[in-house]
Amino acid sequence: MKGRIAGLLGSAMLRGSVVLWVGMMAANLSNYVFHLLMGRFLGPVNYGVLASVVSILYYLMVPTTTITTIVMKYAAEFEVEGAPGKTHALFKRLTRQLLVISLVLFCLMAAASPLISRFLRMDSVWPLLILSTVILVTYLLPINRGVLQGLQKFGTLSTNLVIETVLKVIVGIALVAGGYAVNGAVFSIVLAMVVAYALSFIPMRRILAAHEAGVVELGPVWRYSIPVFITLLCLNSYYSIDIILVKHFLSPIDAGHYSGLSILGKIVVFASLAIVGVMFPIVAGRHKADQRHGGVLLSTLAMITLVSGAIVAAYAAAPRPVINILFGAKYLPVAPYLATFGTAMLMLALATALANYFLAINRTGGVPILIAVAIGQVAALLVWHDSLTHIVAVMFATMAVLLASLAVYYLLAVRGRPANDLLD
Repeated sequence: MKGRIAGLLGSAMLRGSVVLWVGMMAANLSNYVFHLLMGRFLGPVNYGVLASVVSILYYLMVPTTTITTIVMKYAAEFEVEGAPGKTHALFKRLTRQLLVISLVLFCLMAAASPLISRFLRMDSVWPLLILSTVILVTYLLPINRGVLQGLQKFGTLSTNLVIETVLKVIVGIALVAGGYAVNGAVFSIVLAMVVAYALSFIPMRRILAAHEAGVVELGPVWRYSIPVFITLLCLNSYYSIDIILVKHFLSPIDAGHYSGLSILGKIVVFASLAIVGVMFPIVAGRHKADQRHGGVLLSTLAMITLVSGAIVAAYAAAPRPVINILFGAKYLPVAPYLATFGTAMLMLALATALANYFLAINRTGGVPILIAVAIGQVAALLVWHDSLTHIVAVMFATMAVLLASLAVYYLLAVRGRPANDLLD
């Protein structure tokens, strides 16, 4: 046991996790400052509008997370092979193809904005129209970030993330204070992403200068993208669909209150993403080199339990002070639900680590589980949505079923096969 702890403390897993965790937590802190200030400045009703728009952005960004995951995996494998030219070729081909796709999706999103605004009972279509412009860069930025993460350049990646979120806070505060309300908040998100994309080319000079190693066949890349996309779509849906449905079914004030609760819950999940982000390229690289990597998963789950579990403990110990400090007294009605909702998000964080581990080792058996649970969550919310109590209960039950199912799949189908030699 002492040897495992010592190995963990001196491992690349921990070092990379600390670097990326610090960067991502700084970025997440800026992101939460943005939401907390918007919640205070806009009030529950207008913040409910912003939260529903941001939830749509999460869905739009599912392909971006898919792109990052794919590029990260192949960049990590190409680095093991010592072939930066392959990474350059992959970067160029994906950028060209996704630029065309981005233009098409931008037009579709702009055209669908009036319909979406009516479904969400929004007074104006402008927040959605402004949001649609982010598509023009949102599918290109993850290519660059995927390269950086695959090469394990966690410091430069963290810097880029921090710049984006800090700029969003500064511009968002200025525009909302200037009277632009929700439109100003959404525009700050778009502008920050454009700047981050421009700056992401700077640390990629080595890859861009490398001679292209022929043509990288994208067929296997796109085939791999299917289970990745489905996995990340489901994971995103677990903490986004509830906000959209609450905005549709409940009153504006209840929707605003729940949006605040959801943001606090997301802290638990997002605090773990840096750990998962470090795990993925390490596991993918070891898997490519036929090295053992099960211990990396165990270390990841342990670190998530410690980090995210500490946040949940704080929620359980002092829910009202936490809400009052972060969001203000207007959001205190959700205090009774904070510990339960936080626990649900802790289970989601652990499930996210398992799902990403399966992707890193090319195991797709967990995908049907993710789909079934996502469908079950939507069905349950469509039936039980009369109160915040019902919504929180559905979220807790859904995350419990998800984590238990993925754990069983790991024990029976992954760890249970000695030929895989997954555990140290």
